[in-house]
Amino acid sequence: MNVKSLLWRKWLSLALAGLLASSCLVSCGGDGEQSTPTTEAETQAPAGETDEQNALLLSNGERALYRIVYPMIANTCLNEAMQLLKSGLEAQSGVRFSAISDVSEGERDTRPEILLGGTSYAESKAALEQLKSDAYSITVSGDRVVIVASNEGLYATAVERFLADCTVADGRITFKKDYSYVSESHRVLTLAENGTTNYKIVYDHLSEDSRAKAETIQAAMQKTLGVKPELVKDSSAPTGNYEILVGNTDRKLSSQTACYFKEYGIQFQWERRTVSLTGDLDAAVTRFCQLIESIGSAGELRLPEPVFGVTVMDGYGRIPAFREKTYDRLIDSEYHSFYVLYSNATAEEFNAYVERITSEEGFVRYASREVNGNLFATLTDGSTVLSVTYIKHESRVRISAETLETVSLAPAEQQTFEAVTTPQLTQINGACAFLLRLSDGRFLVMDGGLNRTENVEALYEQLVAQNVLGDKPVIAAWLLSHPHSDHYGGFIGFSEKYAGKVTLERVVLSLPSEEIYSTNTEASDVTPSIKNIITKAKDIIRVKYPKAALTVPHAGQVMWFADAMVDMLYTHEDLSPNVMKATNSSTLIYTVSIAGQRIAFLNDAHDDSSEIVYKTYGATLKCDIVQIAHHGYNGGNKNMYACFAADTALWTSPYATVVKEGLWNNPRNNFDINSVKENLMMSNPEVMVMPLPHAVGALPDYAR
Repeated sequence: MNVKSLLWRKWLSLALAGLLASSCLVSCGGDGEQSTPTTEAETQAPAGETDEQNALLLSNGERALYRIVYPMIANTCLNEAMQLLKSGLEAQSGVRFSAISDVSEGERDTRPEILLGGTSYAESKAALEQLKSDAYSITVSGDRVVIVASNEGLYATAVERFLADCTVADGRITFKKDYSYVSESHRVLTLAENGTTNYKIVYDHLSEDSRAKAETIQAAMQKTLGVKPELVKDSSAPTGNYEILVGNTDRKLSSQTACYFKEYGIQFQWERRTVSLTGDLDAAVTRFCQLIESIGSAGELRLPEPVFGVTVMDGYGRIPAFREKTYDRLIDSEYHSFYVLYSNATAEEFNAYVERITSEEGFVRYASREVNGNLFATLTDGSTVLSVTYIKHESRVRISAETLETVSLAPAEQQTFEAVTTPQLTQINGACAFLLRLSDGRFLVMDGGLNRTENVEALYEQLVAQNVLGDKPVIAAWLLSHPHSDHYGGFIGFSEKYAGKVTLERVVLSLPSEEIYSTNTEASDVTPSIKNIITKAKDIIRVKYPKAALTVPHAGQVMWFADAMVDMLYTHEDLSPNVMKATNSSTLIYTVSIAGQRIAFLNDAHDDSSEIVYKTYGATLKCDIVQIAHHGYNGGNKNMYACFAADTALWTSPYATVVKEGLWNNPRNNFDINSVKENLMMSNPEVMVMPLPHAVGALPDYAR
C-alpha cells in the first residue's frame, strides 16, 4: 500500500496559512506580479536517470535529480504552488530541490525538470492548449513532468495531486513515465462578470474588525475588478443569494463553518452562491484578496473549487467535505480524535465520497467492508486517518479523523505468526477483567476490573503463569471500554505496580469529550471521578508505556492480533446525535473471534447502545459466547441477545452477587438466563480459565 509520507501531507495541510506570513509572498497590491524568489544553487545531475524502467527518478535519496521551473512572471497562486511543490518534495526526500524561473532557450541545460505553470517551454504551452476551462493536468513528456492549470486557483490542488502520486522509499522519489492525468472542469463561483457583480459583502454588525475586513475586500475588488460590492450589516434582511460573509455573521453558513476551520477558511455554498470567510479573519481576508488579485482581471473573477482553508482540528487531522451541505454535527472527542455527522445519507453517497477522496484527495484505502448493508472504510493520506461509516437503518454517515502522529492503525488483516501455545480466556476475580492468551504466546487484556490489590495481583500472576515466551509477558493490546473505576481501575493499578515487568504493544480506547460526559444523567459527583480516571490513564500511557501504540477504534473496524480478530461493533460516536444518558453509553462493544469461536464483549453496554448494535448488525451478530452487559444489572437488549444466540453466557458478577440481588430474574438486564445452554460465574475471588475452543459443560455452571 502506497501510504504517503507524514511530513509532506502535514506540511501541505498547514502550508497556505504559513505562507501568508512568509516573506517570500508579495502583499496584495500593484499589478499582481511578483519578483522571482531566491533559490539555492543548482546541483547538476545526469538527465533521465531512473529508478526503474517505467519510472522517473526525481531524487535518489542523496540529492535531487530534478529541478522545478516556473514562469518568470508568477502571481500569488502560482508562486504558492511552487513553494508547496518544492517543500513537499524536500519533506519526502530529505534533500533540497532547486527552483528557477523559465529562461531563454540558450540558457537551458539538459537537466530533468518539473515544469509548473505556463512556462515558455513548448510542453507547457501544448498542455495548456488542450485543457478545458477551470481544469488542470499532469503529464510526462520525455524527462519532464508538466503541470498546468487553466485556472490558476487550481495550481495548489494540482501540486497536491502530483505529490500524492509520487512513490517514496528511503528518500527516493519516483514518478511513472507514462503518467497522465487531466481533471474535469472544477466548479467555480463567478464573483464578477462583464464588469458587474451581484454580490454584497455582509459583515458582523457587532464587530468593528469584521466591518474593517469587509472594507478591505471591497477595496480589493474595486481595484482589481473595477466593481464595488455594497457593504451590508448582517442585522439587515438577508438577500438570500450572492453574499460574501465576513466573520461571525448571523447567516447560517457562517455558523456552520465557524468551528470547522480552526485556522481560517473560505468556503462556498453553491446553491446560494455564497462565500464565507471564517476563523482567523486576518488570514482569511488576506488570502481572499490574494485570490482576487491573482485570478481576477478587469471585470472578471471566477473562484474555483476546492475551497481554500486550513481545516486541521487541533492536530487531529482533516476531513474532506462529504457533500456541499455541511455536516449536521462536529464533535471533538477527548483523546486525539474528532468526527462529523451527516444525516439523510445514502450508500451511493458513501461510495462516491470514498472514490473521490482516493482519486482527488490523496487518500488510500486501508480497509473496507460491508456488514448487513452497512458500509465501513478506513483510509489514510499518510498523515490523517479517516474512518467513514454508513449505517443503513439510520441513513447516516459518520467520518472520524485522527493523525498518524498520535494514533496507530492496528493490522486489518491477519499477519503471519508462529503458533507456540493454545489459546485460552481467563476471567479475573469476577470483575470485568479478561485475559486472552493468543496462539503466538502474547495476550489481549480486556479492561482490568477495579484498582484493588487482589485484582491487580491476580492479573499479573496469570500473565506470568500463562506466559510461554521465556521473557516478560507481552500484551499485544489492552482494550479499555469506558472510564468507570471497575473497568479502567485495574489498568491504572496494574500499570503503577507492574508496567516495567510486561511489554505492552498497544492500547485501544475511545473517549467522548468532557463536555459530553458532563451532560449525562449520572450523579453529579461522577463526572469529576471520570475526569480523574481519564487523566490518570492518559498519564500512565504517556509515562509508563511510551513505546506503546495507541489505536482509537471505530465501528466496523477489524483488528488482528495473531489468531484473534477483534470486530468493533460500537463506540460512543455511534450514539450521536442522541444525548448520552450515562457513561455506560460510551462503552466499547466488540467481538473477538479465535479458535473457531466468536465471543461478544458487551462490557457495560447500556440500553441505547445495545439497541443500536441490534438494529445495525441484526443476525450477523451470531456468536458462541456472550458476556452479559453491565454485570447483569440494567442494560443490554432482548433483541440483541436473541441475535447473538450464544450457547454460553459469561457473568462479570460473581455467583453470590447474582443470587443475592436476583440478577437472573431482574428484567432490567434484558437477558433470559434460559436462552443459553450454560451460565458461567465464579465464587469471588476465583480465577476462571477457559481453554479455547470452549465445550459446553467443560466448566462449572453455577447457575444450574
